[in-house]
Amino acid sequence: MIVDPILVDKLVVLKDEIDISIATAQAFLDYKRGDMTYDRFVMDALELSEDSSLNDQVNPKHYRDFLEGLRSNTLPHNSSGSALTALLEYEGVFDAVMRSEAPWKDDYANSTLTDDEINEMWDLGRDYSTKMFRKLVY
Repeated sequence: MIVDPILVDKLVVLKDEIDISIATAQAFLDYKRGDMTYDRFVMDALELSEDSSLNDQVNPKHYRDFLEGLRSNTLPHNSSGSALTALLEYEGVFDAVMRSEAPWKDDYANSTLTDDEINEMWDLGRDYSTKMFRKLVY
């Protein structure tokens, strides 16, 4: 059971970032189904990223270039190198949330959380990410 207020705060941020990732992936799937243009997908993804509490860690031009690069990725959705996999990569989201206190650090040593709490957060976030992934409409 989570009781550390820092862990609770980070878990809220993690869930919010997962929700942004899922919404961006859903917009991409909407594009793939023909429900929107690619330009509309990019604009939606950029708008969604504005809601991220971590957006100060991301260069907007690099993120836009990343989104534009997804257009040419023709790998199937279940491929490890697919656009959908790139949009939903949990490890990167978790890492960004954990490093948000001091992004220049190479590890989580700056965290006041114990290894057990970090592992618990990983498990809770992974479970939440998996649950939300199952709600995507292909």
